[in-house]
Amino acid sequence: MFLTYAKRLCNRRNLLILGLFIFSASSFAQNCGVTLEVDKGRNSRSVDEDGTQFVLVLTNTSSTSKSFDISTSLLKDGCSNGQKTLRSNAVLNLSVIDMQSRLQSSPKITVGAKQTYKFMIDVKAPQGTPHSQWGCYEVKAVSQGCNTSTILKIYVPDPSEN
Repeated sequence: MFLTYAKRLCNRRNLLILGLFIFSASSFAQNCGVTLEVDKGRNSRSVDEDGTQFVLVLTNTSSTSKSFDISTSLLKDGCSNGQKTLRSNAVLNLSVIDMQSRLQSSPKITVGAKQTYKFMIDVKAPQGTPHSQWGCYEVKAVSQGCNTSTILKIYVPDPSEN
């Protein structure tokens, strides 16, 4: 009888330990010490024939260096702008620009431990882009077991309304 009770107790303890391990691992993956933000919180802009640029800041507060793949994608479901939901129809050209060289960068960025890295997202509206539309774009920074993202809200105004 004591042996049966001891076996049950061991099984429950192992399950508890396994559960804590899984919870800790998932919490660590979600909070890996990395943030991606638009500089000065200015994530909403209009784009004209000359284009526009967003400065992004990738911060690594962890104790190890990390390499990130940077990607952009149009959010088909739109995004929120305060109280209003924006329909995301404007298909625009976005590219990653290195702040130091001002040249188009590889979408791979390495950020040292306790460091920040600034880069730009250059936005161009291709000829023939419909006016009076929003484009909501997610910019992702993905590293092994760690990812972060931010949303850019870009409006294509009608040039005849200026």
